Amino acid sequence: QPQRPAKLSETKVQADGRLDLNRASLVELQQLPGIGPTVAQRIVDARERRGRFASPEDLMQVPGIGKKKFEAIRNLVTVRE
Repeated sequence: QPQRPAKLSETKVQADGRLDLNRASLVELQQLPGIGPTVAQRIVDARERRGRFASPEDLMQVPGIGKKKFEAIRNLVTVRE
């Protein structure tokens, strides 16, 4: 069974900077709380299909990410130019 990536803590992310949704890898996305392999793949697929995320709120258009899950990761993600 593959080892799951460790989850990022909010303090670690703030020290390292937020995860850029337009550049994050599948493994990096899975480090977000509540984001497993399936939802991480959906985020990557959405990014490839639609292009860049304009804002973190665009994540809520990805199946499997509702308001509650988005609120849990809002402070851990960003979109950079």
